[in-house]
Amino acid sequence: MMVIGSWLLHHPGKRITIHDIPEILGQVYSLAFSSGNITSAFQKTGLYPFNRYVFDDSEFLASSVTDIAPSETTATSLTSVITNSSLNAPSTSSLVAPINNCYERPVTPSSSIYTATCHTALSKR
Repeated sequence: MMVIGSWLLHHPGKRITIHDIPEILGQVYSLAFSSGNITSAFQKTGLYPFNRYVFDDSEFLASSVTDIAPSETTATSLTSVITNSSLNAPSTSSLVAPINNCYERPVTPSSSIYTATCHTALSKR
């Protein structure tokens, strides 16, 4: 924030635009992207050196609302929905052969352009 404050002091009355961001961030980028900061970030998260106790159990309490087991009524209603929906399912045809049989062949022997030629399975019968 000190760099932004300094920029505002040197440019009184001017708003920071998207065109001013590279100039402002260029001054602090090398300070933030140092090997010390990178190493510190890995240590803080417990990635390296590995620390399984970096987070306390209380920090995971917010996600405990999703740990509730589904109730018995939910499981029964889901079963009835599946049973009822399978009764109204549309039938499928028993046609085994594919309707379209597509393959590629070159237009000319010297050409690298391919075209798709489709023949219906019914015309081969």
